[in-house]
Amino acid sequence: MKRLTRLLLPALLAALLAGCPNSRSDEKALENTLTAFASEFRWGEDIERVFAYFDPEDADKLRPKPLELERWKQYRVIGYREQPVVWNGENSAAQRTELELVNRHTQITRNLRLTTLWRYDDEAERWYLDSPLPTLSP
Repeated sequence: MKRLTRLLLPALLAALLAGCPNSRSDEKALENTLTAFASEFRWGEDIERVFAYFDPEDADKLRPKPLELERWKQYRVIGYREQPVVWNGENSAAQRTELELVNRHTQITRNLRLTTLWRYDDEAERWYLDSPLPTLSP
């Protein structure tokens, strides 16, 4: 039994560490980015400020279309509950968030699940949002 433990323990540790960030500074940088991103959603009056988190090279394909953007502008975030970050490798992470929105015109609330995918760019030394915002159907 001890021999089996000695053989399996290093393999298990290696598997667990494979999904961890490559350094404490990357983890802290992501934490800072997520805090700023959440702040934009929670308190920001202009949804377009969240687009600054898109990689400029990918921004056009990730930005909402004009009609969808107008839908987002009709809502205000009144709740933002984050789940823990899930590391998908050393330069990739994901986070699920439950948004509570209120329509500015009707005052009707709705809940929306937001899954954000984040990618670290070594060259730019920053985390970019690598997923579009969810669609708000009427």
